Amino acid sequence: AHGSCAFMAPSFMVLERGMPRIKWAGMLAAGRTLPQPWRFLARLGRVVPNALGDRLYDLVQRKRIGWFGSRATCLMPEEGQKGRFL
Repeated sequence: AHGSCAFMAPSFMVLERGMPRIKWAGMLAAGRTLPQPWRFLARLGRVVPNALGDRLYDLVQRKRIGWFGSRATCLMPEEGQKGRFL
């Protein structure tokens, strides 16, 4: 689908008007669907050239587990936390 093999697909892809968006462009496309302040930040992110944004995305992707840690299972929010999750 969309001209790419499912086995070759990146770990993060957003379809925007039928077009696949990956890395920086995918993050901005996803951000534009969220409430403020994320929508504003996604629109602001368009001033960053894609080549630079992709490098920033790759850096965060490589460092995120070191920064935020990892879990053996998915976090299930408690009732009072559900509003903070999509």
